[in-house]
Amino acid sequence: MDDSTGAVEHFNRFVMKHFCLLFSRGWQKKRKPFEMIA
Repeated sequence: MDDSTGAVEHFNRFVMKHFCLLFSRGWQKKRKPFEMIA
């Protein structure tokens, strides 16, 4: 149980970190009008 939950938590952090990086890069490139919301 401990190993599986630890793996899932690590995987979630890994995915979120890369998603945020990709999102921020795409955000800087596009500069949408609704950037004021963020």
